[in-house]
Amino acid sequence: MVKRNTMKNIIFPLLALAMLVLASCEKEIEFNGEITKPLVTVNSYLIPDSTVRVIVSKSRFFLDSKNYFERIENATMNIVVNDGYTETLKLSAGTYVGNYKPQPGDSVALLIKVPGEDEVRSSAVVPMPSNIISIDTLSRKEIERYPAEMYNDSVISWMTHYELEMGLRIKDPAQQKNFYRLSILFNEEYTNFDFSNRYYLYFNLQGVTNETSGGSLLGLIGEENQKAFHLFSDDVFDGKDVIIRFKVNEYKMERKPGSEDPTPSQISYIINLQSLNRATYLYLKSKDASGDVVSDFFTEPVQIYTNISNGIGIFGAITNNTKILYMNR
Repeated sequence: MVKRNTMKNIIFPLLALAMLVLASCEKEIEFNGEITKPLVTVNSYLIPDSTVRVIVSKSRFFLDSKNYFERIENATMNIVVNDGYTETLKLSAGTYVGNYKPQPGDSVALLIKVPGEDEVRSSAVVPMPSNIISIDTLSRKEIERYPAEMYNDSVISWMTHYELEMGLRIKDPAQQKNFYRLSILFNEEYTNFDFSNRYYLYFNLQGVTNETSGGSLLGLIGEENQKAFHLFSDDVFDGKDVIIRFKVNEYKMERKPGSEDPTPSQISYIINLQSLNRATYLYLKSKDASGDVVSDFFTEPVQIYTNISNGIGIFGAITNNTKILYMNR
């Protein structure tokens, strides 16, 4: 009897403590800070041979119950190109659109007037395209082969996993800061079915080798983890002829005769090395860093970069340059 009473004396306080902890976890903490006035938010990228398109909205307080950003559709918006040509953008389906198509080297100023707000301003210079010399497969290694499908206790298909190392050779312009973003679009063409399968690959950047000094390693760029879009600058290879090395995963399905699916008539990798202006690079880098913070509650918040005066957002510039690597299967 003494032991039973002792256990009760221990259990009841523990239960009370657990209930107190749970209650404290569910306690609602009031926000005592200042709710600021919504800011004019700009989202636009200048792309050569594409008309200028600008989305303008109001910023949203982080505790706001809305799950959307309210578009601003009563703004007066102008662009000034190279301190000369001026155009007023027209509203179309929530986006302000112009007729002018910027070219590499153009300097474009954006002027926005929203009733009741100070004039919102920004500017961007469209970068020159990256100088791609070649794209090649450096190595192809089989990682594993395993059964993929079974029918009546028999294997009818196998999957083989390969690791491909590719090399993108570029000539970086000297004595100027250059910013890049690299992506790889996988493409399968089925000509007999008038069908194509496309998706962006997640891949690892391996590093940069200097082709003018016998292929010596200059250093690492970007991050080692797999991403669909890798951002980097020319800090370690300014003005050099280099090969950017990266690895992608390839999977090949083989089926028994009589159970084959349609096979692609052509497989290719579409490599896009974008040139970015500085503002675009810093904006995308800060967005990436901010996304990493969301998954770690104990990390300091990251401020998103902006180049908008009297507002927030980005008025950036991107120049695409793509090369296609065709594969035999």
